[in-house]
Amino acid sequence: MPFAFFLLPYKKHFKCFLAYPFAPLTNSKNPNTLLQQISAKINNLEDIEQRQILGSCTSILAGLRFDKILVNSLFQEDIMKGSVIYQDILEKGERKGEIKEGLKLVMLQLNQRFPNLEERLTNKIQTLSLNDIEDLAMSLLEFKDINDLDAWLGYPEL
Repeated sequence: MPFAFFLLPYKKHFKCFLAYPFAPLTNSKNPNTLLQQISAKINNLEDIEQRQILGSCTSILAGLRFDKILVNSLFQEDIMKGSVIYQDILEKGERKGEIKEGLKLVMLQLNQRFPNLEERLTNKIQTLSLNDIEDLAMSLLEFKDINDLDAWLGYPEL
């Protein structure tokens, strides 16, 4: 199926579908001015769906060349929130944040309970998934000594 067929519902603004998103990447004497002009044209489109699609595409490509403060000031952030790619990036970032905070808490608890943890133990703990970190936090309450942590991490008894 030809690409133009996909754009038939947007026939009215066919040229802007091809030009606007790539405009930030073109060689221009005044790239900031060009970006401002393009964003103004996109923001003035009456059709909300077209404005969202063009705004998303253009802001993503503009982000390859321009400062994020400038891009965010010209394009509405809400436009990106509907993007599945944006949602995926957001979810991955939230997951990393949860793991980081979980590790921080577990390491504080472990260092309080067992000062001077061996590097091999901390290295193994750093590789745990979020579920494993949560399980370790609960199991830690029942550990009698460092051998329990060794066993929980799968190391043979010393």
